[in-house]
Amino acid sequence: MLLAKVLARILGEGRLTIINAAGRTYCLTGAKPGPAVTMCIHTWWTGIRLALRPRLAFGESYMDGKLTI
Repeated sequence: MLLAKVLARILGEGRLTIINAAGRTYCLTGAKPGPAVTMCIHTWWTGIRLALRPRLAFGESYMDGKLTI
């Protein structure tokens, strides 16, 4: 998943679990301990949009119900 690869490089602390539209789970862990967050992406296109334009796509996807935190 493109989004998981992008986030794995920039995650500094904590743990992020991403569940994609197909139900596959990606667990990313930062170098420092911190909070654990789970993000469920409901469509495959949402994951691509989040990887390409995160500032715009995050809010829109959440409001449209295509992303659950």
